[in-house]
Amino acid sequence: MTNVVKVCFQDRECPERFSMQAYTYRTAIPLQRNDLVIAPTKHGDRVARVHEVNVPESAINPKWETRTIEKTYEDYRNTEVADVRNKIVQDLKEETIRRKAKMMKVEDL
Repeated sequence: MTNVVKVCFQDRECPERFSMQAYTYRTAIPLQRNDLVIAPTKHGDRVARVHEVNVPESAINPKWETRTIEKTYEDYRNTEVADVRNKIVQDLKEETIRRKAKMMKVEDL
């Protein structure tokens, strides 16, 4: 089920503040007022706060390009942390392989 929500974007200079202007998005994620989400824009993804949920379809102007929110901020952060963790693990594995290869070369002498 797709829901229509209105969100306000996080201020780029002061992250504690959010704009007063609300933008309309579609989402399949169950959201509540004040949830933080990652909202796609023509300039890339931005953090936004849900201002209104269960917005009627009639509120969408057919001329607007309505984008879809697919991630909450928490999901985004968890994915980002997991990506960093996986990169560290991979780097450690590669370093271990290099060290073992170097030790084998020294032992062959």
